[in-house]
Amino acid sequence: MRRSTGVRAASIPPSLKLIILLIFIPEELSFYIGDFRLSPIRLFLFLLTPVLLVHFSQLLASKERRLVFSDVLIILAGIWMIIAPAVVVDLGYALNHAAPVAVDFCGSYFATRVLLSGRGQASNFVNLLCHIIAIVALSGALDALTATPFIHDFLRGLTGYVKPYSIEYRMGIFRSMGPIDHPILFGTVCAFGLLLAVTSPIRAKALTISACGLGVLLSLSSAPIQAAVLGLGLIAFDRIFARYPSRWSFLIGVVALGIGSIYAYTNSPMGFVFDHLMFDSSSGWVRVYQWSLAGSFIQNSPWVGIAFQWTEMVMNMPDRWYFSASVDSYWLNLALIYGIPGVILVGLSIIGVAYYPVSGRDVTLTVSESKLATTLGIIISLIVFLGFTVDFWGICWMFVPLLVGVRAHLAELGSKRLTDQRPSRNR
Repeated sequence: MRRSTGVRAASIPPSLKLIILLIFIPEELSFYIGDFRLSPIRLFLFLLTPVLLVHFSQLLASKERRLVFSDVLIILAGIWMIIAPAVVVDLGYALNHAAPVAVDFCGSYFATRVLLSGRGQASNFVNLLCHIIAIVALSGALDALTATPFIHDFLRGLTGYVKPYSIEYRMGIFRSMGPIDHPILFGTVCAFGLLLAVTSPIRAKALTISACGLGVLLSLSSAPIQAAVLGLGLIAFDRIFARYPSRWSFLIGVVALGIGSIYAYTNSPMGFVFDHLMFDSSSGWVRVYQWSLAGSFIQNSPWVGIAFQWTEMVMNMPDRWYFSASVDSYWLNLALIYGIPGVILVGLSIIGVAYYPVSGRDVTLTVSESKLATTLGIIISLIVFLGFTVDFWGICWMFVPLLVGVRAHLAELGSKRLTDQRPSRNR
């Protein structure tokens, strides 16, 4: 039976529409304010985040809004992102290097968490987001046709700002990145857009799905393709076994059994994964080397990490020709910069929203909202999984908490009584 609130879907706040547009603007269009170089989205979040926090505090005090776990965890993670580098170096260093990163992360989360408040807003937000991602995906075709990072080169010619990008080919084909910082991140954003478009009642659905699917393929990256395939498989699994409440527990048990089988089958489980699930198995072994090397740095400073000094340490290594200064793992990179507590806080803030149910007798979400919440839960699980071999930096650093904020909004909305959302008959 379809639930109805009797309330007309609310429009998206203009500031949230602006965030969706600004988040995909390349760094070549950033600018200086004093000695600081700011991107448009970072400047906007710097101005907006304090307002959001004050407004959210007022709503909580008036009991118009309710806390979810991630609201607290996100704030603790942002505070720790400043404390850890301050302990390693000093407060000035932390405010200069870590504070902007913390604002990017927390501000993106609270943008969707606070600005989405009424029923229907999340669906409208995803509708716009999918269309923007489809445009981003189609822009990647320019890279493939010209065999250059077309948008980055064009904007660099206008502004003169030069940011080094890795020019990568695979199977003789240029790997597209569109306006995003790397082909893997480009493909990952397109994969998430694909999953949202498949499960949401959006306009121009077929065209949006096709565009996002094209972006996944143009990235020529195994991680985005895995995300798309696994995500679609999980969506199909949820639809097929919808009548079984324990379906997700059963699936987790099957996955655990599969992982155990790999360990029993081979003496090199990671090698098995790299040889069978990656385009280039050598890139997998580089990641293993990164974990081995970075692990020694983390062991020396497990609580607060080593701040942003990884690049300098790598450049001083005798075998630096073999090793990149980048870290191809979201979780490993967080551990290096902020220590193990930083990883735990960020991880729990992302996973925490998945704790809240999306269907059932006590959940007051509409059918479309429930489907959207399920899809976001699947995307969050993919973020956790991909985070072991992919680092979500740049645009994706803000894109991830933006999606988590939508799921947190639905978590709160699902716990509200439908009568709280109905217009008064005495009006």
